[in-house]
Amino acid sequence: MANANVTNPLIGAIIGAEQPAIAQYGQQFNQALAGIGQIGASEQLQGAQLQQSTALQGAQLQNQLQGNTLQSQNITQESQTAAAQQAAEVGGYGVSQQLLGLQGTEASQAYVNSMGQLGAQNTYLGQQEQIAGGQYGATQAGLALQQANLNYQLPLAQQAQYGQSAASGATNTVGAQNAQGTLQEQYAYNTGQLGIQGQQAALGYQGQQAGFQEQGALNAIQGTQNLQTYQNTGQQLGLESQQAAYQQQGEVAGYQGQQAGYQNQQAQLANTAASLGISEQQLQAQLASGMTQIGIQGQQTQDQLFQQASQAEAGQAQGLGAIYSNVGALTGLGPQAFTSSLPNLYGG
Repeated sequence: MANANVTNPLIGAIIGAEQPAIAQYGQQFNQALAGIGQIGASEQLQGAQLQQSTALQGAQLQNQLQGNTLQSQNITQESQTAAAQQAAEVGGYGVSQQLLGLQGTEASQAYVNSMGQLGAQNTYLGQQEQIAGGQYGATQAGLALQQANLNYQLPLAQQAQYGQSAASGATNTVGAQNAQGTLQEQYAYNTGQLGIQGQQAALGYQGQQAGFQEQGALNAIQGTQNLQTYQNTGQQLGLESQQAAYQQQGEVAGYQGQQAGYQNQQAQLANTAASLGISEQQLQAQLASGMTQIGIQGQQTQDQLFQQASQAEAGQAQGLGAIYSNVGALTGLGPQAFTSSLPNLYGG
């Protein structure tokens, strides 16, 4: 109203009363237009922020997926290493069982050989004992034969001596008696020597028999020891085999449990990978939805601002109408008489 040429104080009062409302409507209209002009930039900023946030979350998902893949590869490697170790342990167990079996066979063969040697020794001892018995019997027979010969020769020698004494007519002489005594002494001496030889042969035979019995007893003891050693070796090998079997069973159970753990971890990683894949899809869907929502909100804001501008224009028009109506009523000329005289009421 700065350019309006109004000299009537009442008209000026009417215009002054309506001018603040008209000015406020004008300010609202300008604010609405400015807001409409900023909608595009605001949408671009929100979209950029949403895309940046989505890209950051996507990068985090990719990092998680890569970590998940590396962890799965590590578990696979650990599982393969454990499988190789288990195969080596199974092979070692088989070799140990073969060695134990070989040791058992060697122990059996050694026992058989030792008992065979003892059997041969006992057979040899029996043969030697028989030979010794035969020799002793032959010696006693020879001594008996010599004694029989002495018994046979003595009467003949006595008769021959007596015949010689009788032929010389000296049968009762001291010489004849001494000759008979000499024959008797010689017979006694020879008989005594044969007895001594018989006793010596008996003692030698008894010593041989004692040696044979002692060696036989030693062989029996050795046989018992060989049997005990063989039985102890068999028991020890059996215990070692059983211990190795228990150890192998424990290792197999541990390996199976370990592999089951690896499988569970792989299943969990697979579920995590699937979940991350779904999350990435959801993230893209959220981005699309967010961009759509930004557009919708921008359109709603624009509609609201257009409505605000329209309401401001309507308020301005209502204020002008009120001025025209009141001035026209005051002058009696009607509102049409002042539409051209107040062209700058709103500043142009």
